[in-house]
Amino acid sequence: MEEVPLQHDSSGLALPFKVPRTPLTIRTTGLSADELSAVTVALVLLTQDPPGPDELTGAIAGLLLIVRRFRRLKAANGEVSVVDAIVRTRPRSTVDAVTLFLYGKACRNPNAACRFLAEDGTTCGITRDQAQGTVDFLISEAVLKPTGGVPPIEYAVVR
Repeated sequence: MEEVPLQHDSSGLALPFKVPRTPLTIRTTGLSADELSAVTVALVLLTQDPPGPDELTGAIAGLLLIVRRFRRLKAANGEVSVVDAIVRTRPRSTVDAVTLFLYGKACRNPNAACRFLAEDGTTCGITRDQAQGTVDFLISEAVLKPTGGVPPIEYAVVR
């Protein structure tokens, strides 16, 4: 993961939210100290060489506490590219900025059979409406959130 300093707020600890170069996002809003401890213990147990049955059982129990926070983005649906564009266009992460960031550029996931691939088969053909639809879907899945209520609406990855 990218190195990001821990931030403490009233809802718990906020950690990095996207595993770089992967389609994984981790929703960390409200991560409690107990959940953080469970993950830490799980990672330590998994690094035992080789992990025995007791270590694996403890690690699985710890990871089950936070498994609901993980979501695999689908490159074929443009989700990976849209989330990446939201992150890279900050602080002005609007649907227009996402569309301009992606449209006409080389496909970011050429082997994913993305539904937004242009007719040339090499560039992104996502339209503003398609980007808006993808953003709306990712909001419904608690991956993205609007960061303001006044147009143009900006978006961020849910932490």
